[in-house]
Amino acid sequence: MQRAKRPTTLDKRHKSEEYSVEDPPVGKVHTEILRIKDLEITERKIANTPTWPFDVQLIVKLITIILSVTTALLARIIINLLRI
Repeated sequence: MQRAKRPTTLDKRHKSEEYSVEDPPVGKVHTEILRIKDLEITERKIANTPTWPFDVQLIVKLITIILSVTTALLARIIINLLRI
């Protein structure tokens, strides 16, 4: 009477190597994984893109300078009108 052969690790490895990327199901899965990874990278790039094209700190500094110059000019006009 013969014993049934138990599958060994080596047998399992050979079985898993039978599938290749060229096999239709595995190839499709591989293509879809690459496509999903590409979409994730694109999504990260879009998320990191600033929605406002100018740096907020720069605009705040410019507005501060413009307001202070305008205030100085208005003060000079008021002083000239009142002839203080």
